[in-house]
Amino acid sequence: MKKFFLFLVAFAMTGLVANAASFPDVAEDHPNYAAIEALDEAGVVNGFGDGTFGPDLSVTRAQAAKMIVIAFKVEADGERKKYFDDVNSDDWFFEY
Repeated sequence: MKKFFLFLVAFAMTGLVANAASFPDVAEDHPNYAAIEALDEAGVVNGFGDGTFGPDLSVTRAQAAKMIVIAFKVEADGERKKYFDDVNSDDWFFEY
C-alpha cells in the first residue's frame, strides 16, 4: 500500500510538472501560447502580480515600452528625462 501511495504521488507530480505553463490563464491551444512562453523564458514578459498573463488583453504603452527595452537590451544613459505629460517620475514604467 505504501509503494502504491508513493507511486500515485510521484505520478501526480510528474503530470503537474509536465503540463505546467508559465501562466495559468494561457492555454496550450491559445494561438500565442508558444510566443508567450518564449518571451517569458527570455525574461521579456512576466505577467501580472497575481501570476496571470491576460493573453487577450490589449497591451498598454507602458507595457510595450518595457518589453521593447528588455527585448532589445536598451541601456539607459543614466539620465532620465520626462518626455510625456502623462508619465510621472514615480510611475513603475518611468525608467522604460
